[in-house]
Amino acid sequence: ILSDMADKNFTDALNRQQSVVDTLERIAFINDELLKKQNMSNVNTLSKDTMSSAKELLSEIEQIKGTLTMEQKMKLENILNQIKKSLSKLNSMLKMNPEETLPQEFINRREVKNVDIAKTQNMLNDLHSALAKGDIDSIMQYAQQLLKELDNMTKVLESVSSEVLSNKESDCENKIDNLMKELDNIIINQENIYTGTQK
Repeated sequence: ILSDMADKNFTDALNRQQSVVDTLERIAFINDELLKKQNMSNVNTLSKDTMSSAKELLSEIEQIKGTLTMEQKMKLENILNQIKKSLSKLNSMLKMNPEETLPQEFINRREVKNVDIAKTQNMLNDLHSALAKGDIDSIMQYAQQLLKELDNMTKVLESVSSEVLSNKESDCENKIDNLMKELDNIIINQENIYTGTQK
């Protein structure tokens, strides 16, 4: 660029500058798409972790014999609180401005739009109420329903995210590689021109 300016060829210099800017902007856009795909993978992982907590909850309930002890109640409450936090985070990731953080081809899928986290949270509230009353039968029933709901949600998110990743991830990586090569060529070409003017 300095060589062009030295030759007072301002138009060519500006064109070269714009080429660099355009390439960097395209790289930034694709990097943003890759970040969204990583966020999508995080959603999938969090959903799986939440389901694992629900499985642990049901396993603990199945071990209860007779009256619910205070120790058992506290252990179940701790697991429920963990599930509650995870669901709240999932709700934020899927429902709060998802177009800014998740791939369009993911959030626009009907299956993802139909994920009803509020319904699952209501199940959790029912479970909390049953636990407070010490109603073992209701606790078991709600825990089974919760696990089934989380299992269905996890399968949906996993299926859609897998499709999106398989279709787009390698394509994005290839585009970045090509753009980086393009940027390197622009810089090398410019360095060659500048070196030539110094001889």
